[in-house]
Amino acid sequence: NLLVPALLLAVAFALLRSVAGSGGRSAAADQNEPGLGEFITRKYLSPPPAVVHRLKLLKGKGANFADSVRDTWTWVMPPQREQLGDGEWAACTLAGKTPITGSGCTRYSFRLNSARQTFGLGLGQALSLIGIDEANRVLKVHMIPATPRLMAGSFDLILP
Repeated sequence: NLLVPALLLAVAFALLRSVAGSGGRSAAADQNEPGLGEFITRKYLSPPPAVVHRLKLLKGKGANFADSVRDTWTWVMPPQREQLGDGEWAACTLAGKTPITGSGCTRYSFRLNSARQTFGLGLGQALSLIGIDEANRVLKVHMIPATPRLMAGSFDLILP
């Protein structure tokens, strides 16, 4: 997981912003002197284009390396899934809905109780959903999910 490096980067960025914002001076310092933040915004300290290009290449290579490590890790240690059996029911909650522009349809995202739960559906197999509408009527629909069959923890449906 990249949580710790991301957290360290966020802390370093926050420190840099606090120093750049104050220019490394106290509030009582002479306000006519440009601070570090003004030097950066005026591009006095901007790196040459060749350095920027090399940094972008390095960032891309780092992202590719991280992707290959993640793919290798999931190949060596596949995530464990709790597959629901035939006829077994599981509660789900509506996580969000997104209108699909130009189609008149809406994509509904549902979250399961556990991030490891999956339905283990066969190709073309439908889910049976039971819910209550605004008038407190019980509704039952059979839908084919719009997400991969073995996706764990959530699923999406597209409805008109």
